[in-house]
Amino acid sequence: PLKMDFLTLVILTKSHNNGALCVAGKEVFKRKDWQGVVGDWEAGSWIRLVTSDQNTRGAIQKSQLCYGRGKYVELFDVVKVQTLGPMPTQDKRENHLIPGQSIWEKVGNWKKSKLNKLLDYPDNIWLDPENDRYAKDVINPDFFLNNSNESLCLIEPERLRIRLNYNTSTFTSRPTKDIRAAFQYNGENYIFKITDPGVKTKYDNEYPS
Repeated sequence: PLKMDFLTLVILTKSHNNGALCVAGKEVFKRKDWQGVVGDWEAGSWIRLVTSDQNTRGAIQKSQLCYGRGKYVELFDVVKVQTLGPMPTQDKRENHLIPGQSIWEKVGNWKKSKLNKLLDYPDNIWLDPENDRYAKDVINPDFFLNNSNESLCLIEPERLRIRLNYNTSTFTSRPTKDIRAAFQYNGENYIFKITDPGVKTKYDNEYPS
């Protein structure tokens, strides 16, 4: 049987995924110095919180992110959350399972002025040296099966630009909005799809007519 436990983490992503939300962050903790004085928050490894809901492929419904009294988990919240332990997959090793009615407690906020303490410094963003087709605009899911890389990272990009466009599909008669982030990192150009609901809302009325 799975053992109930609690994790403390700072929430760094709450993005659209399979009709629900992908919620992840870094585990955080506080140290005491030799005098017993408790210091500031420090960050550890990435944690992606998932459920057993097959309909959303583990993504979390908004209703499951409620502190109570209409307050919901937001970005940069430091939260204590009930978990059932690690539930890694071959391509997402950071997964931790939460119960359907998990208990959330907000214990602080991570200051935006201290985001640099959370940054990762990978050589590149999941570039697959075996397959150039996936190099810079689509992430190859097989990449994580053959590499030990974490499937999450927080970086400071260069030359960030937001690109707005429309996609056409044989499944719908109306074009769908497509929002992407174009940026540079370590000399490579990338353009990745944006799934953050806040960013999508911000630019929703700025698409070309």
